[in-house]
Amino acid sequence: GQVRVIRPEKWPEPRDWIEAELRGADMGDTRLTARLLQNTGQFYEKPTANIPQACGSKHAAKAAYRFLDNENVEWLGILKPHYAASEARIGEHRIVLAVQDTTTLNYSTHSQTEGLGYICDSKQARGLIVHDTMTFTTEGVPLGLLDLQCWARLEMGSKQERHNKPIEEKESFKWLESYRAVSAVQNRCRKTMLVVIADREADIHELFADQVATRHGAQLLIRAESSRNRQVIGDDDGHEALWPLLEQQAIIGERQLLVPPCEDRKAR
Repeated sequence: GQVRVIRPEKWPEPRDWIEAELRGADMGDTRLTARLLQNTGQFYEKPTANIPQACGSKHAAKAAYRFLDNENVEWLGILKPHYAASEARIGEHRIVLAVQDTTTLNYSTHSQTEGLGYICDSKQARGLIVHDTMTFTTEGVPLGLLDLQCWARLEMGSKQERHNKPIEEKESFKWLESYRAVSAVQNRCRKTMLVVIADREADIHELFADQVATRHGAQLLIRAESSRNRQVIGDDDGHEALWPLLEQQAIIGERQLLVPPCEDRKAR
């Protein structure tokens, strides 16, 4: 049989969820809050358009640029009510996954932009670094952000120089900051299990030590980088290499994954 999609005569206005999500933003001026809601609705309706196209008129575009250039408009202030809305949704689920990862915003072609930093080994590549923590249900439905960090890398530094710095002065401290933000929510949402998920870059001793020391903290699921210097941290502070420890454990499940083909390798 054929599946027939019936569309409503009129889709609900996006302004409803925008107000529910962002009306608590404290811009210091009710007019700025109103402009935030209006601009968000315009950008939502035309997500691939530039600002003049999304706003629909020169006057509206000029108002949007003034809003973005206003010193009283702080991105963390905009995110604060969204964090609260995310937490409310999280409390409705038994298990929630908090996935954190890093990306870069490449503004190398914007030569007149101030406040940019290095985003890779090439000193010609300039932009910003963003580290976000997005929450999902176990079925993959997004629930919202719980933490977002954004900074400009002002210096590259050698590997040895970075190694000698305390964790609080390293970029890898982003993993701990994210974990602590999620754990603060975990402490308030006791009926929900929050599981922080990260890739191999987060396989650092300080993160696991922070989890052990955090009362009512979130759980951790980290992709291991290597067995070298990995430590199992418990109440007795016992240490054991990771790979031999895992080899001693019984297999609790298997799953087959299809790896698609590439230029020099068949699918497997």
